[in-house]
Amino acid sequence: MTGLCCTTTGNEWDVACGGIRAVGSCNNGVCSSGVCTASNYCCECPVGRSAGPCNAGICPGGFTCTNGYCCPQCPNNVMPFGACRNGICGGGKTCQAGNICC
Repeated sequence: MTGLCCTTTGNEWDVACGGIRAVGSCNNGVCSSGVCTASNYCCECPVGRSAGPCNAGICPGGFTCTNGYCCPQCPNNVMPFGACRNGICGGGKTCQAGNICC
């Protein structure tokens, strides 16, 4: 999909959602819980790590309530570049709250 080739371990689900465990696998693009991501796993958030359930629609700074979870977002609603790896991003991006590269 991105032109990168990676080996598989069989445990990809354990870190599939911005470095945390997936809540399930997609079934024909649908999840019983969470959102279906490009990696075909169900995650609490479309990208990055959730900060937990929303509190009456309220989330900490850098997060927005999405499907009942506080999901990370880049400043000015810019699309995230991907997930951080050990706090580092490529392409001149910086690692933000929720393990996303902005």
